[in-house]
Amino acid sequence: MRHLIWLPVLLLLAGCDVNRVPPASEWQSFTTSNGLLTLKFPGEPRVIEKPLSLPQGEVTGEFVAWEGKKLVFMANALKLPGEADDTVETAEVLDQMANGAAGAVNGRIAEQTDVTIDGIPGRELYVEVPDGPVVRARILLLRDVPAIVSLQVLAATRAETNGQAGNDFLDNAVVTP
Repeated sequence: MRHLIWLPVLLLLAGCDVNRVPPASEWQSFTTSNGLLTLKFPGEPRVIEKPLSLPQGEVTGEFVAWEGKKLVFMANALKLPGEADDTVETAEVLDQMANGAAGAVNGRIAEQTDVTIDGIPGRELYVEVPDGPVVRARILLLRDVPAIVSLQVLAATRAETNGQAGNDFLDNAVVTP
């Protein structure tokens, strides 16, 4: 499970040929096939479905991405098979997800902060990849479903991930448990 969040990085870095990010008011709405996540992209996103083998069982992951000239926006909302595991603390699960995400791209977590979005616990983190992009990620854990939602902004610098377009992308997501 620890590598799932960054699978889109490996699958989707060669996305659409778009040279600019239009204003958020012009973005296109997209809802994942499982209905967990609705968000807007600056253009038509690319979707890849990939079978995944998890400790909890088999699942199909839906990875969605849009690539511009300087920014890449990616998201996934993965329903986990089986019942929710209430024996593990939320902070421990988020630690595992964040560490696994950084390790999957041979990056290091430069900063991470606990967040709560619409009552859903999560983490916002920055991962620095040697000779690669800076990844700003927001990971949310829906314990009752159970599911993981992750949103990522990739850019050459941290400042670019924190720009208006990056903020618009992260902030427009609506999670529906």
